[in-house]
Formats: sequence, C-alpha cells, structure tokens
Amino acid sequence: MPRTEGRIARLVLLLPAAACVLSLGLLTDCGETLSSPERKAAQTAVELLGSALIQFSMDLGRYPTTQEGLNALVEKPQAEDSSRWGGPYLRQLRQRLPLDPWGSPYVYLCPGIRNPKGFDLFSCGADGKEGGKGKNQDVYFSPSGR
Repeated sequence: MPRTEGRIARLVLLLPAAACVLSLGLLTDCGETLSSPERKAAQTAVELLGSALIQFSMDLGRYPTTQEGLNALVEKPQAEDSSRWGGPYLRQLRQRLPLDPWGSPYVYLCPGIRNPKGFDLFSCGADGKEGGKGKNQDVYFSPSGR
C-alpha cells in the first residue's frame, strides 16, 4: 500500500505543476496570436482590402485576377470591361498599396486556394512565410467577418 500512496502523492503534486506550465505556454501563444498590435493592424488592413475587392467585384462582376492583383484597386485594369471600374477603391492610400506590419506585401490569389469560388487575401505574419503559429500565424480576410 505505501508504494501506491507514494505514487498518488507524486501525481497529486505533478498534475497542478504540469497544468500551470501548459496553461502558461498556451496563454503566451494565444496572447501573441490574438492581441499583438501588429496582428490587429494586419487584420484591419486585410478587412479594408477585402472590402475594396468586394466593391471592385460589384462594379465589374468579377474579382481582379491574381496577375492584376491588388494593384487593380488603385489603378484601372487594362481589361476590356474596365470601363465599369469605379476606382480607385483605396483613395486614402494615394495609389500605393500597403505592406503588412512586418514589411511584407499582402498575398492575393484569385481564385483562392481556401476560397476557390472567390479569393484568398492574407498576411503571412511575422515570419513572412505561409502557415505558422503564434506571432507567425497568417492573418486571413474572412468575408463573413469571422
């Protein structure tokens, strides 16, 4: 019986310590992911760009191609249907597209990989590479606002 009691006592001591270490790690990671000023700025920018892309689509009946890119929001595309172009859609940018808070261009794909019937728009996060966790997690535009 003493061996079992010793194991239980060690388990009782180790479980709270392990829980503390895990929760501290998760809180640190989530804190960087959800609340850093850079991530908030990137989310605001992708929402602004995404709204401009939707307005572009309402005017021309399509999204800019990947080749036209986000530049189609500030400069009239050369496509034949560009007579309906109502831009610039980002007047406040003065014909300049923003970089994300980490100095990289936003990624725009149409059709998208995540959204093949629409577009993908995102920042690659602090590391400038797709994917990642914490501060390196990508920041995506979500048309539904989620």
